Amino acid sequence: MGRNNSDFHATTFVLGIDVDLKDVSRYALYANQGGLGLPDRDYYLQASFAAQKAAYQGYIEKLLALIGWPEPKANAAAVVAFETRIAEGSWTKAQQREIEKVYNPSQLAPWEISRRDSRGKPFYEEPGPTRWTA
Repeated sequence: MGRNNSDFHATTFVLGIDVDLKDVSRYALYANQGGLGLPDRDYYLQASFAAQKAAYQGYIEKLLALIGWPEPKANAAAVVAFETRIAEGSWTKAQQREIEKVYNPSQLAPWEISRRDSRGKPFYEEPGPTRWTA
């Protein structure tokens, strides 16, 4: 996850640093939704985009076949199903522009609970500079 901005690794959420939305004299760490290969959540959820969603699934299937991934058709369907679940929980473009909804400052303390990745390895070690684990 730590390399997703520099190496194009996709994740279900994206971290980034930008100017604080309500205090331009400082920077803030932002966590945003991610995980979708299609341009918008509507491509997964609205029937009017069924052709685009099917073409996307075919594209994933072709890529999986090209790299020799087992069962490319079934796995492409699983990828699209997973992204559809992410889309169901994603905000609309209009919701993402509502500053009062997206601006939720907090200290690091609430994040301390999830300091480890899915394998139990720490995202960073203390003390000293941040070091991402592979």
